[in-house]
Amino acid sequence: MAKQQPAKKASKAKSPTISKTPRVAEYTRRREDKYFSWDMKSIDPDGDWGWKNLESSDFWNSIFHKIKDFESMTWGEIFGGRSNHPIGRSLIVSEAQKRLMDLRLDDVDDLYQLRVGGRKRIWGLKIGNVFKVLWWDPNHSVYPMDNP
Repeated sequence: MAKQQPAKKASKAKSPTISKTPRVAEYTRRREDKYFSWDMKSIDPDGDWGWKNLESSDFWNSIFHKIKDFESMTWGEIFGGRSNHPIGRSLIVSEAQKRLMDLRLDDVDDLYQLRVGGRKRIWGLKIGNVFKVLWWDPNHSVYPMDNP
């Protein structure tokens, strides 16, 4: 007669492990991790900081190279230091506040400045990860350096 095999113990079935970590798609990353992009439709050609006042040498010597650099950086890399930062609308000079009213942009809370060399600044609005270019400020006069 054949020898009987010992009976196998019934094992408890493990329930599948459920991960409670949400899976987040790449497009929902934090804004600081998103790459910087430009939108030129908001450019103000007129006024004290209008782009009509831009000298071609400023474009080629200051702005062009910075634009190329910024396009390869994230918002966090660009705005993580002291040179590029948001400024509250109430802190800019009164002429700039009036110009915002003329442009029907006086409902924005913050404007963003990008330093492109020395006192030269580009001003704009941040919508998502897009920088909407507004003004050219070659003398740092929208928010003078002697402000707190």
